Amino acid sequence: DAGGVIAFRIILGIASAGALDAQQGIFWDIASFVYVFVASFAFGALVALLTSQFIARVENDLIVETTLTLALALGSFIVAEHVLHVSGVISTVASGLVMGNIGRTKISSEMITFINEFWEYIAFLSISLVFFFSAFSIDITSLFTDPLRILTAVAMVLIARSAATYLSFGLSNRLPFFATEPNVPLSWQHVLNWGGLRGVIPLVLIYAIPDDFPYREDIAVFTFATFLFTLLVNGLTIELLLKKLGLHLPKNEELIIQEERDILHINHAKEHLGELPDNEFDEHIISSVYSDLCCEEELHKKKLLTLAHPDDFLKSLRLQAIQIEKTVINRLFEENYISEDILFDIEAELDLQQDAIEYPEVFEGRGYRRGGLLDRDRNFRKTMKTFRNNMESIPFLHNILARQNERMVEERLILLKARILSDHKVLEYIRQVEIMVADRPDIQKMCRIIKSTYEEYYKTNLYNSQILTREYPEISNAFQVKLLKTLINHHTSSHAFHLFSDSNNKSII
Repeated sequence: DAGGVIAFRIILGIASAGALDAQQGIFWDIASFVYVFVASFAFGALVALLTSQFIARVENDLIVETTLTLALALGSFIVAEHVLHVSGVISTVASGLVMGNIGRTKISSEMITFINEFWEYIAFLSISLVFFFSAFSIDITSLFTDPLRILTAVAMVLIARSAATYLSFGLSNRLPFFATEPNVPLSWQHVLNWGGLRGVIPLVLIYAIPDDFPYREDIAVFTFATFLFTLLVNGLTIELLLKKLGLHLPKNEELIIQEERDILHINHAKEHLGELPDNEFDEHIISSVYSDLCCEEELHKKKLLTLAHPDDFLKSLRLQAIQIEKTVINRLFEENYISEDILFDIEAELDLQQDAIEYPEVFEGRGYRRGGLLDRDRNFRKTMKTFRNNMESIPFLHNILARQNERMVEERLILLKARILSDHKVLEYIRQVEIMVADRPDIQKMCRIIKSTYEEYYKTNLYNSQILTREYPEISNAFQVKLLKTLINHHTSSHAFHLFSDSNNKSII
């Protein structure tokens, strides 16, 4: 979007200056595009770095920290746009990226929750205001004065979207450069193409056009017509397209997962009944509710066993295991135990694994080997060896490379700890499922397959973590101290502590 905004402004400048046919002017504007993009991004990143340092000095003050993020967004835009005369949009985007990665680690988890909700509301309010004022500033009757021109403009946008979608995937599905990426089926391409709804950014760009530009009103009408068409036609018919392509039906493994979740939810409710204080409720009422829950549980178990074909059940366990891993990793990120880089790194691999399981036809002949599994330890060792060789061969970069080396070791330790934790949670879930299907030996066999897989993952990650700890004891000790302090600080204010212990509150980290 940000690149599109800059491209729009440059093309608008060319059109306004009447230099569209001047070759020198075009090359000059391309150079201006590169300069504006780089300068805007550098300025926004620098301001965000300074702001994150200010936030680090604030002791959990909700008002001050939120105000600083607001000042960053507005200030980076205004200074870049009106003082430095570069792109305020790119500057603000860069500020958000840096604040979301580096600055986020300076903010406590309690503050993060409020700030996220605050900015979600600001985004909603901003979009609503754009739509509100657009409805008043554009003459709606002009949509009906020359319908052929309006339909032509809409058709051009739809054709452009189709060309971008089908040509992009036509290349990526065939070129060797994308050999590690999964294929995108034609049915998915149809959905991506028809799902291209126009939004708030085109409407905002209209107001960047000077009032004296001769075609300003035409562009405004074309944009508004395209927005309405994609919202009302594409948006309201996408369900029909999904049904036509057969992409709307839940698969059998998804139904199995839902039944398992319902059973676990009922078990938690039964446990909660048993924890109620004595004499708070009549025993007959508690017994009646408990009996109803047992009946409901039996119905779900019967439905689960009806759906539980061994192959589908194995697939459902794999998918649910990946979902549990994602939940654990996201919880660790929310509690500031892992960085956004590590979150995205793990989630990208988990997404590949999920796609390889859910849509094997997409990965046929392509994609990562072993269903999306990557040999992370081998990649890490290879990178560390390169760093050591560079440190020995380039003495003047020794200090810089040494710090980078420490950061990589710490990130690797964090990733392994996160993996150990997620493996442990998956094994807990599998043990619960084994109880549900105790009457089906064929289904229990599927549980044992997944159980043995994650036990192997657990042992491998634990072994790699221990090896790394022995190789880099100082870095490991510093990491342990940092983790312990974070754990203690969060223990009194959140549920994060329970992430690091099993059902008996024994540490698994």
